[in-house]
Amino acid sequence: MKGKKLIGSIEPFLHYSLIAILILAALAFSFVFFINWEDWFFGTKLDGMPAGLYLFIKAITAILLAYLLIRWSRYRSPATLVTIAFFGFLFFDSAVTIQKNSGGRELFSVVLALFLLIPILSLIAHHLSLWMNPRREPVAGETVPGTSGSPEGEVKRRLPGPAVLIAGAIIALVLVVFILIPVLLSALAPYVPFIADLGAPPTRDTLITKIDPRGTMEWQAVLPGYSLEPVQVLSLPECGYIVYGTYWISGKSVPAARAAGLGCRGTPAWDFSRALERGALMPGTIRSVKISDREYILYLDTGKILRLDSRGNVLGEEAGDNAGTLVVSAGSPIAYSASMFPAISVSVRIRSGGEEGVLFTIEDTHHHEEILEIYSVNPTSDGGYLVSASINHPGAGT
Repeated sequence: MKGKKLIGSIEPFLHYSLIAILILAALAFSFVFFINWEDWFFGTKLDGMPAGLYLFIKAITAILLAYLLIRWSRYRSPATLVTIAFFGFLFFDSAVTIQKNSGGRELFSVVLALFLLIPILSLIAHHLSLWMNPRREPVAGETVPGTSGSPEGEVKRRLPGPAVLIAGAIIALVLVVFILIPVLLSALAPYVPFIADLGAPPTRDTLITKIDPRGTMEWQAVLPGYSLEPVQVLSLPECGYIVYGTYWISGKSVPAARAAGLGCRGTPAWDFSRALERGALMPGTIRSVKISDREYILYLDTGKILRLDSRGNVLGEEAGDNAGTLVVSAGSPIAYSASMFPAISVSVRIRSGGEEGVLFTIEDTHHHEEILEIYSVNPTSDGGYLVSASINHPGAGT
């Protein structure tokens, strides 16, 4: 009896919570759709029409599911199954994006995990309620008038049929294979090296392109490695640049903090990298770089300071007082819009103060590979830009 009362009180709460999160998701996607067409699809940044279409589809899907659950209660079970698939897709999509952009330091969105759990619990509570409290429900499309011995509208009781059970089993299998197992593997990756190696991204290189203030390409350079976040650029006083950030580098099993020196025409001068600490809150990323007496000083998120010579060799490491402080570089990334990826030629337009700026084109003149993604566009001290983009490693294929 207590179990029946408990299920009877939990079931409507979960049902209305499910409708609420669908409406919330619809509002969130609609807001981004009307404000800014930018989104992520399994770790790939979308801009323009692809992003707008993706946001529109997600918003409409959430609205339709909420309408079905409100208007057509007789289809509650199949509608809830589709909702589980919908939030499962969003959760998996978000998890891949988060893990890629954080270099594996973050696993998934807790909010989306909760949004996925609610429809699962709602479906379970609904069928437990049907089983524990048999009641008469209208079958889809059936209307049976009452008789003198029964209340009007009373029809034969309807319990979950084989189709619903099979669909539920398929959804559960998909959740286990495509969501639960990847999440568990991600959680184990910091402690089991061979599992971490399974999640390594494909071998790619970074194409660095120098654009002058008029939008003309001056030179290009290629660095081995796959950037996991927008890179930072420091323009050197005499001539040249330091590019730094977090990368996957071929042959290493974990992301690395990296700083690379480029000459006036993009010639690689030196390349420093250090593996990040697995699973740490402050794994050792480079927050900022400064120049002092022909030395390069790297400030890490751990509060430590690394001193490098002009060739990128470590001169020393010491404790600092900058823990948790982000020093913004003059070469921090700026906003831009780009044409679709991948492509041999990608058009990029700078955004500044809500206005459209310089328009230029990026092509790989070294290996003639497709541009897969642009990590960042960084301003340089001469009024130009340094663009970091992703290309396939020669011979790696697409």
